[in-house]
Amino acid sequence: MNQYNVSSNSTFINITGLNDSTCYVFSIRAYTDNGYGVWMLLSMETLELPCFQTFTNMYTVTTSIINVGSTNSAASSSIDIVIALSAIVGVLLIILTVSIAINIWLLISHIRTNSKRNPR
Repeated sequence: MNQYNVSSNSTFINITGLNDSTCYVFSIRAYTDNGYGVWMLLSMETLELPCFQTFTNMYTVTTSIINVGSTNSAASSSIDIVIALSAIVGVLLIILTVSIAINIWLLISHIRTNSKRNPR
């Protein structure tokens, strides 16, 4: 098994020299300002194109073009929005829980104080 490491700032990589009718497995991950993304596995099979006849000779064309990446950064920004909203909701739930606990404690303290002042 051959392994290659290709780094590029482009969202498009043209991989050449592949054999026809062969399955290739690619592991891909993006790097952004937020760090590395998750690995994505792609399994591609090259196809053999039919022969074309010209006036001089017969030849077979094999082509494999794999477009990797995206020019749309909406996916990464939507993940950032989900994380931010989750953090805000978590903080609000903690504040709500603490507020309810303080109100219950104050109510119990008030009831105890009143029962000591006015015994039945």
